[in-house]
Parts: sequence; C-alpha cells; structure tokens
Amino acid sequence: MLEEKTRQMHRAVVASDVFIAIFAFLTAYFVKNYISQFFVFLKTLKNVDFINHAMFLPLYLAIILYFLTYFNSYRHPRGTPFLFYFWSVLKAVSVSLTILFTILFLLKIDYVSRVFISLFATFAILGHLLIRYWAIRYFRISVEKGQNITQILIVGTG
Repeated sequence: MLEEKTRQMHRAVVASDVFIAIFAFLTAYFVKNYISQFFVFLKTLKNVDFINHAMFLPLYLAIILYFLTYFNSYRHPRGTPFLFYFWSVLKAVSVSLTILFTILFLLKIDYVSRVFISLFATFAILGHLLIRYWAIRYFRISVEKGQNITQILIVGTG
C-alpha cells in the first residue's frame, strides 16, 4: 500500500514536470512576443516563430526528464531537505539546456531566440521547484495528519 502511494506520487510529480515544461514554454513564448515589445532593447529582436521553437520541446522534455531522474530529483521527500531538490533541479535544467545549446550549435540552427530560451529556463526552474515544494509540503502535512502511515509489527527480531 505504501509503495503504491509512493508510485502514485512519483507519477504525479513526473506528469507535473511535463506540464510545467510545456507551461514554461508557452509562458516564455507569450512574454517574448507580447510583453517584450514594450522594452526598447528587445524591439530589435525578431518575433519568435512558434513552430520552429516547438520542435525543440519534445527533445527538451526527453533530456530534462532523464536528467531530473539522473540527479535524483524524484527522491522520496521523507528526510530530504528542499535545498537538495533546489540543487538537483538547477543541475538538471542547466545540463539539459547546455545539451540543447550544443545541439543547436552543432546543427548550426540560428533561428532560435536566446532570449526565449533564457526565459524558458527561468520559468522551468521556478516551475520545477514549485512542484517539488508542493509535493514536500503535501507529504509532510499528510504525515502530520496520520493519513499515509501504516502500522507494522516486526516479529522475530531478537
């Protein structure tokens, strides 16, 4: 029963990570194209083409989900400080964006806006951290209320 609830929480956090990445992408697109036209230093930049940038979203999702797992961002929240999650999410997003920038450079793709990717990275980091904060908070509140606790009797331990 506890393993099932742990798996459900893990699935919810992974699904939230995918949702957050898509939401961060759309928010960065909106900010870059509509709000940035009010700033003088960004008016010289071209508008972001949605389709050209959306091609990289599945690649980014695959990379970020791998590195979130690699840097142990899906660790169980019991006894794990928030600073650990902050550091692991920061490493995962940084490495993912470095790989994405490397791929863009090697393929000589120059139509991708660097300002857009910077906004996307900022929103993605904040979103991933917010999801982890809510998961930790939910877990700790449920433990305090006694919802996800199972009494276990160990027989024959000496």
